[in-house]
Amino acid sequence: MSTHEKLVAGTTTLVGTAVLWLLLTASVFAQSGSFENKPGTWGQEIQPQVYSQYALTAAEAKAFGQRMEALAGVVREASVFNPPLGFQPRFRARTWLPDECSRPAATCRERVVPAQIGLTIYYFFKGQNGEAAWGGENSTGAGIWVNDPRATFHGTNYDVFGAPYLLLNDGRHVCFEPQKTAEIGGFPLYDDALLIITKNARPYWVPVTRKQYLDALIRFHEAELARDTERLGKRAADPYQAWLSKADERRKVREQAYERLKKIDPGKAEEFLRKGEQMESEMAANLKKSAGSADPDPLRFQHDIVSALRKELEAMKPAEQDSQAWYRRPGDKQEDLYRSGLAPAVTGQGKALVALNPDFLDRTRSRADWQLITVHFSWRGYSPEFIGARRLREACHTIDWRRVASLLD
Repeated sequence: MSTHEKLVAGTTTLVGTAVLWLLLTASVFAQSGSFENKPGTWGQEIQPQVYSQYALTAAEAKAFGQRMEALAGVVREASVFNPPLGFQPRFRARTWLPDECSRPAATCRERVVPAQIGLTIYYFFKGQNGEAAWGGENSTGAGIWVNDPRATFHGTNYDVFGAPYLLLNDGRHVCFEPQKTAEIGGFPLYDDALLIITKNARPYWVPVTRKQYLDALIRFHEAELARDTERLGKRAADPYQAWLSKADERRKVREQAYERLKKIDPGKAEEFLRKGEQMESEMAANLKKSAGSADPDPLRFQHDIVSALRKELEAMKPAEQDSQAWYRRPGDKQEDLYRSGLAPAVTGQGKALVALNPDFLDRTRSRADWQLITVHFSWRGYSPEFIGARRLREACHTIDWRRVASLLD
């Protein structure tokens, strides 16, 4: 990894924590003034229409909308909503279009139809007049996705070393494999946040081989190098100017990571921000000292990284190249910047790398069929005693997920 990618790596590891500090602050405030026994009311909004780009028959579109209504009915019957004490539950459902299908003249005639559902728990808190108030940021909730395998990576940091666009040749993202932590209603819960419901026996994810990972990593660094070369032009002869040219990009990455990490660990978020700014200052100072040096290859560092990764791949035997990749973040030494992060090919060392199974959805069936339901619960970062998190966990454990599964085809 280059120094820039290393910053991004630390950034992503800490991603999510910034929001946590705000959430925890809000939770402490709400805790002291919550109205846990005040009954709320169930509310729902369903947009049953299916976009014309999917070209479903009228009967298929109607059945799809009715299924969203049925899902709302099953969720509504959970005991935590009868009555909802201390919060206002809101259920909102709609079909949606991926970006590539919403462009002019674009269609989704070959796509399985997806839907997005939000279940939001707006907890009551003491307002300025001392009476119960609710809404806005005072909420926890669950995101529910239908027929969207990409949602199986939602909500937790699954991106490898902070490169959200580390892609295989076919465009699939390389991700850390989610870890099963429990079962809810007979269905697997991953990383204490992701519930996956399906009748499809095909795997959601398939292994990424060590060769696939290294190829993707090499392409990533080559693309960075190409952009640096084009962007810097004459300034490429001055590493100090090259570093300064990306200052805004690095700052935005740090700030985004800080905000996200704060949700997980405020202390580490502050430490991350401090170290990131310190590294920025030290690197600028060091490069400024060498500014104007006649380096025949001002981008040698990036070239060396690509060269090192290629050598790492070439040194592997075919069987090793074809084995599943496991990632363990490299250390902080200078030589670690030239390493891929691949851990020994032994289960348990590092994190297994996977990508979505491109053949998970059965495309021989009606595109309106429900084949997959993924639920992400946003209780992470909250105290277990906090009313929003407690009610959300109660919802998780009292919704009849087997009845939800009956909506699948």
